[in-house]
Amino acid sequence: FEGCGSLKRAFRPREILICLPVSAGFAIAASCTAHAYSLGVGPATVVCLGYLYMPLSAFLSRWIFRRAYGWLDIQALAMLSLVAVVFAELRSRVLEMGAGRNG
Repeated sequence: FEGCGSLKRAFRPREILICLPVSAGFAIAASCTAHAYSLGVGPATVVCLGYLYMPLSAFLSRWIFRRAYGWLDIQALAMLSLVAVVFAELRSRVLEMGAGRNG
C-alpha cells in the first residue's frame, strides 16, 4: 500500500480517461451477455461465441503493439473461430428441428 498519494493518482482525470475505453468494452460485453441470456440463448452458446473476440484481439495486438504470431498461433485462432461458428450454427439447426421447422 502506497498511502493516500496513490489513491489521489488513481483518480486523476487523465488516468481515468486512459482506462475508459477498456472499461466501456467490458460494460458492453457484460450487457450483451445479459441480453443474450434474456433472449434464451444457452450458456454454452454464449461462452462459445464469446471466444470469437480472440482473433480480433490478436489482429489488434499485431496492429497496435507490432506483436508477431507464428503459423501455429494463426491456425489455432482460425480453428477456434471456425469451431465456435459451426457450434452455434449446428445448435440453432437442432433447435429449429426440435421446433418442427425443417430447412
